[in-house]
Amino acid sequence: MLALFGVAVSIALAHRKTIDCGCFGPTAPRPITWFTVGRNVLLLGLGVLVAVSAPKALALDALLRGGRHVSSSTAAAMALVGTAAVFASLLLSEAVRYRQLRRALEKEAA
Repeated sequence: MLALFGVAVSIALAHRKTIDCGCFGPTAPRPITWFTVGRNVLLLGLGVLVAVSAPKALALDALLRGGRHVSSSTAAAMALVGTAAVFASLLLSEAVRYRQLRRALEKEAA
């Protein structure tokens, strides 16, 4: 489905259509861009990698040299930190976007 969506987005962009991606809900409309296509290709590639390697749940041992064991709590903590980092980058991105919008509105009002 992600591959099909990526093809559909690519076709829409090739025809220069401006469509809201709906990525962040109705409160933060964003048009689709080639970044959307790139993100979907990356996610699709990661999904294929997971499907091909068929890892066990939270199997991070293969990523470490020497095959050291990673406990479930360590793996969960790593996943939590990664999620928090992604969320923080999203918040920062939205703060920058808000600041740019506010400046544009102030400039227009002046």
